[in-house]
Amino acid sequence: MVRGVELPEGDLVTITDEEFVSLAPERSRTIELEEFVQLAEIDPVFYEKSYHVAPVRRMGAEKPYVLLLKALQSAGMVGIGRFVLRTKPHLVAIRPLETTLALETLFFGDEVRNPAEFGVRPADVAVSEREVKMARQLIDAMATAWSPTTHADAYREELLTLLRSKSPAAPAPVIPSSAVSDISDLMDALRTSVEAAKQRQRSKPSSKRAG
Repeated sequence: MVRGVELPEGDLVTITDEEFVSLAPERSRTIELEEFVQLAEIDPVFYEKSYHVAPVRRMGAEKPYVLLLKALQSAGMVGIGRFVLRTKPHLVAIRPLETTLALETLFFGDEVRNPAEFGVRPADVAVSEREVKMARQLIDAMATAWSPTTHADAYREELLTLLRSKSPAAPAPVIPSSAVSDISDLMDALRTSVEAAKQRQRSKPSSKRAG
């Protein structure tokens, strides 16, 4: 078995195991925050997975964690950065919740398909104002505040009900858990990101013109 890619001309370019390993990114211990943007500017199509980020206990991480949380809440912004989780590089957004920080892994720009590929052109379809008004009335009649607790997973509930009705089986074998969780890794990585961002800003040449 070989790894490779077929070029448009039909030629196959391969890569050796040694070359593949040499290009593998190293696991991150920091999240390099590159910029801050408004959350509303990120189209939800770019969201991949969500994580809760918690400070490592007894490591002095609580204060910088809360400081970043309150600063992001005050600014109404999210931090955009990069992070290698296991062996995969990720583009991430650090956003504030009410009492915690969340990390959203994002798809890279070239991973999201262009909607134009699907050939839907609203301008080519005739829709009257009366039809739009009636559709809007339906939306208004069904509009409500978002509450995730009202949308239960019916399949999961049925499965749990079935499991509760069964007799207990033999105890399962104990499997040792990993000493370091992904959440701890993420918080370790986040601790130095703000200072790194400041260093990058200070190193940029000034764009101000002399008067």
